[in-house]
Amino acid sequence: MAEPNKLTVKMYDVGFGDCFLLTFHYDTVDRHLLIDFGSTRASADYMKAVAADIQKQCGHKIDAVVASHRHKDHLSGFKTDNDSANPDSGGIIAGLKPDLVSLTWTEDPVLDAKATGPVEGDGKLSFVSTLRTMQRLADRASVVAKMKPKGSRRSATAVELEDLSEINISNKSALVNLLNMAKPNGQTEYLHYGSKTGLNAMFRGVRFHVLGPPTVDQWSKVKRQVSRNEDEYWHLANYWSLLEGSFGNGGRKTRLFPKRFERSIPSSAKWLVDRMKDPTESDLLRISRVMDRAINNTSIILLIEVWGYKLLFPGDAQIESWDYVLNGPHATRNRKLLSDVKVYKVGHHGSLNGTPKSLWNLFTERKDINDNGELVSLLSSRINIHGKSSRGTEVPRSKLVTALKKGSEFCATPYEIDKRKKLKVSDLGWHTLEVEK
Repeated sequence: MAEPNKLTVKMYDVGFGDCFLLTFHYDTVDRHLLIDFGSTRASADYMKAVAADIQKQCGHKIDAVVASHRHKDHLSGFKTDNDSANPDSGGIIAGLKPDLVSLTWTEDPVLDAKATGPVEGDGKLSFVSTLRTMQRLADRASVVAKMKPKGSRRSATAVELEDLSEINISNKSALVNLLNMAKPNGQTEYLHYGSKTGLNAMFRGVRFHVLGPPTVDQWSKVKRQVSRNEDEYWHLANYWSLLEGSFGNGGRKTRLFPKRFERSIPSSAKWLVDRMKDPTESDLLRISRVMDRAINNTSIILLIEVWGYKLLFPGDAQIESWDYVLNGPHATRNRKLLSDVKVYKVGHHGSLNGTPKSLWNLFTERKDINDNGELVSLLSSRINIHGKSSRGTEVPRSKLVTALKKGSEFCATPYEIDKRKKLKVSDLGWHTLEVEK
């Protein structure tokens, strides 16, 4: 089993989300890798049908699972109710008993246990601890977004807040399932930029380069280079914790400050207390956008190489992570690695900053610059979930789609579907890409 002689990539239509099954065909065996399994626009029955097809394709055994990051649209299919008699989508995948589960570094439970307060020496609050607080706040933001004053329509801000908070809400069941999926005999690993991954030993003749995410220490070197960093909410993690704790069940608030404290506040400072007590939808939306970007930048970025044929799966990595990859200490090597990519899983469902121009311009296999170019782009998305075309922030971004269609063989899930339509089992579909040695 020196190296595979064929590769099959199956992109499932999961609405707004990602689900890719890669099968490496060797002379005597097939080995299977699942990259992400989540959606915000598919029913539980639909996700169960997808899981059943994965089960069938894998012959009831999968070798490895990669969950790029913890957003719902990449993770929700892994959730489970632990009903062994009638397993749901997460139970079916767990039943395939993967030998390796690869997660991003921020999911390491040991790290989480240590990351509960300020990082010693620099006075900054832990990135991981703050991430948890942000996600608890997303739960509350979701409740606020769904509140509609009697006799009036919800604002556009509330609608956007609901969509964004839905993706950011903690997916505890899915994460617990993933953390336990490889036990007791398999391995769970936590990846960051430059990690050595067990995928290389498992898939003979295939090389996996982990190009992201950078750790906080690695990322801090490039964070100062980001031109738009006015939303430094990381420094307000204690405020977030207070804010999150000020909401009771069902969105009802408890007192954030004792009355005696409020009475003693100078009138000139009461506006700040009022703001902290009663965050507006726009406040929560702004915070949610920062949280969304932060979690996206914990995405695993995998460059897969077989027979010199390269496939790039960047999850939802955004400009901050790409800045480190393309302009950091190993920029020359990384740019060379990425230049001849032939299969590109479009980052962040085709969002404005998921595919930086500096990355797109690296691709020498683009059909618009190379008559013999072989670039294939895989886009899994849905319109009108995020952003607005009037602002040039719609997902997928129309200008990017135009570039993808011009520069590659463009393969996409049916993304021009009303966002309110939930996928049903009868809608089950996928794209298949086959590559031979």
